[in-house]
Amino acid sequence: MDASVASETQPRKASGLRVALAEDNDELRELLAGRLRRAGHLVMELEDGFELMDALLDRAHLPDVVVTDVRMPGRSGLSVLEEARRLGVRTPFLVLTAFASEALQEQHAALGVMLVLSKPVSLELMQHTVETLGATARSRKES
Repeated sequence: MDASVASETQPRKASGLRVALAEDNDELRELLAGRLRRAGHLVMELEDGFELMDALLDRAHLPDVVVTDVRMPGRSGLSVLEEARRLGVRTPFLVLTAFASEALQEQHAALGVMLVLSKPVSLELMQHTVETLGATARSRKES
């Protein structure tokens, strides 16, 4: 397949995305947020699932993509995802976990999660995935 055909069949990377990043580990959250900001994205740093749910309820500032840890104190990323879907929020979720399992993958797939990345996560892969999810979500909104 030549490059022009390949570029037409793959979503372009989105720039300037609004990303909600929920991670309870301060150092990891800052590392991931820094990478996304250097790529030109607006990142809302959130410490737990409660803050993430609040961000998803603010329809005026709904993120283009959510990046969330699964296990966080108080409220898990999975419980936020379940409630968000129940409320009709269709924002794509990228899930990060140090505890990946086939059962967890199946739970997330049933809720529309495109990908679960295992920690430690490659910054390059995380950025690429966020941009691909963002581009796909934007193209759906435009059509």
